[in-house]
Amino acid sequence: MKFFKSAMLSIAVATSFSVLADDHKKSGTSAVEVSYLASSLAQMGIDAKNPVMLAAAAMLKQQAEAAAEEAKFEMESSDQGTPKNKSTGTRLSAEQLFSEAQKYAGSQSLSQAIEVAMNTKSRGAVGGSKHKEERVNSNSSDLYRLEFRGGETAQVLVDGDGDTDLDLYIYDENGNEVCTDLDITDTMYCKWRPRLTGNFVIEIKNLGDVYNVYDIYTN
Repeated sequence: MKFFKSAMLSIAVATSFSVLADDHKKSGTSAVEVSYLASSLAQMGIDAKNPVMLAAAAMLKQQAEAAAEEAKFEMESSDQGTPKNKSTGTRLSAEQLFSEAQKYAGSQSLSQAIEVAMNTKSRGAVGGSKHKEERVNSNSSDLYRLEFRGGETAQVLVDGDGDTDLDLYIYDENGNEVCTDLDITDTMYCKWRPRLTGNFVIEIKNLGDVYNVYDIYTN
């Protein structure tokens, strides 16, 4: 009976992770929003040393990366600034998040559930989402130009490595500022609805004295 209960707990927890990771396909949630949730959940899991949060964040991160095709947009320009030595940053991959989750699991059944979740492959992709990893040097900016459709929700997520403060600016083709995220972190999210189809400039500004390796997602 004890073994049966442990097995059922493992299945239930693993299933919960899968539901979290796959639910966005049913609700129409974009890979950008899933990535944002994964980043937020990972930080809460790290702070609380919570294995369930960490494992769920890892599953969401895997799903978002699988859903987003490699970016079809190219960097328009980059103010290179001054590259400097620095730490490797605090951003964790899905594999590292799973490893952290297992470290805090505390029970064999939960650890087994995390192992099952770790080996669950992503299923399906969200069309249109794009992903690119880049590096912005200290006290400099990266610029991208990307077309968004009028009347539809546009989303941009930037998730840095944790070493510096990044700011996000979105401009329309006339240079008007349409969205910003200027908090003191390097996880930034912008969501807006263009009136007309057109090109928008995405600026990622590094306010720190060392470079920052970031992921940029768009829908």
